[in-house]
Amino acid sequence: MEYYVYAYKTPVDIKIESSKLTIPANEFFYVGKGKDKRMYDHLNENPNRVKNYLKHNVIQKIFATGKEPIIEVLSRSNDEKFILETEISYIKQYGRIVANTGFLTNLTEGGEGTTGHTHTEELKEHWSKIRKGRTSPNKGIKRPGVGGRPKGIKWSKETREMIMSIRNQAGYYDYCKDDQRRKKISKSKKGCKGSALGKKWYNNGIIETYQNSCPDGFVKGRLKRATNGKKGMLWYTNGIETKQYKEGEQPKGWNCGRILRK
Repeated sequence: MEYYVYAYKTPVDIKIESSKLTIPANEFFYVGKGKDKRMYDHLNENPNRVKNYLKHNVIQKIFATGKEPIIEVLSRSNDEKFILETEISYIKQYGRIVANTGFLTNLTEGGEGTTGHTHTEELKEHWSKIRKGRTSPNKGIKRPGVGGRPKGIKWSKETREMIMSIRNQAGYYDYCKDDQRRKKISKSKKGCKGSALGKKWYNNGIIETYQNSCPDGFVKGRLKRATNGKKGMLWYTNGIETKQYKEGEQPKGWNCGRILRK
């Protein structure tokens, strides 16, 4: 099977409002990899399923001038790994708008995924069984506005380009791991009533359930679980590692307790 690296070139100057940048005529603005007729798929993408709005908007602006993007094949090979590496090399060579290194509208550095990957029949059958009879919890519910915009208001193309360029910059989502942000969220949720408020464990000797009231045939409490022979065992440490022993059976030099970890 033959794979290839292809590139889209603009025949006219294209202005990108979100980054105050103009892609000059005869400049590559997108590099991708594929097989068969993959290189033509971007010309008739469904606007509701577009993942790369920056690339999509450039193509639409070219169409608005009465012209079409110029498509070129940069490399061909039967080795998919080689094509993936070649794609990465070209993207790095021409540079990306979101990384402030060039005119490419690619949102990533390339080389993602495996072309032609399919799930096994066993996995497909498993998913089919567990999903039968289920109704999506969002069925019939209209999605509310996101990103701070009022419900029912759509972003403009320029706003989408700006947001995509910001969110795809390296390190944008690192704020999710910020300790100060986590403490702020924790503090805001203290004292809030959770979904487990008032619930208790009940069992019927075979199964157990967590409910607000006791179901018929159930009694309060949880099922007894096997201790795996660890009843009466304590934690001991030698300063390097921790293990469980029964009192008096710990090795020499081991003290009761555990190593404190951050």
